[in-house]
Amino acid sequence: MRMRTSIGVARAAANFNDLEVVAEYTKRLEGNFLKEIDAGYPRGHDTEQLRMCIKGLGGVVESFSNASERAIERLVSTMLPRVRQIVNEAVGNEGGSAIPAASFMGSPVLSGATSTVSSTRLDYDLDDRAFELAQLSEGYVGRMCSSLDELIEPLGAHFLPKLSDALLIGILGGVSTRLEAAIRKSKFTPLGAISLDSDVRY
Repeated sequence: MRMRTSIGVARAAANFNDLEVVAEYTKRLEGNFLKEIDAGYPRGHDTEQLRMCIKGLGGVVESFSNASERAIERLVSTMLPRVRQIVNEAVGNEGGSAIPAASFMGSPVLSGATSTVSSTRLDYDLDDRAFELAQLSEGYVGRMCSSLDELIEPLGAHFLPKLSDALLIGILGGVSTRLEAAIRKSKFTPLGAISLDSDVRY
């Protein structure tokens, strides 16, 4: 089952990559044709017409690039509900109750099984003892990053670098929006502010 899932993810990533590959090779083709025209054709009206025709490939490149961007945006939109759930579980917005996770790519952290939130959660209203405990525990940021990595890694491992970066940026946008809302609701002590600084630098 896991092998079938991995193959399916790889094939899906290949479909995304195909748009980028086609755009890149079309761009190279345009450049090569223009070089051939400059090197092997005499100057004149007909040559200029041919040059303009070849430059029309630039529009084709743009259409492939735009299609690739839209595909990644749709993928990010599909993944954002699970991303928000991961953040909510990490910061403790659900009060430590069991939350059914949406099934996604066959990963344990993304399976349809019920997951229980750890007792360690976002809390910056810290006294001395709570601050010491926060420094010793993994904290919500480590747990959240591990879950996000497990969500992104199967696709990121197969994506071209440009697509992998676009996926990561889109996911981080959803994470930061959710985290900002949770942090704004939190009460702070001076030690809590230090703890926040540590979490931001994680």
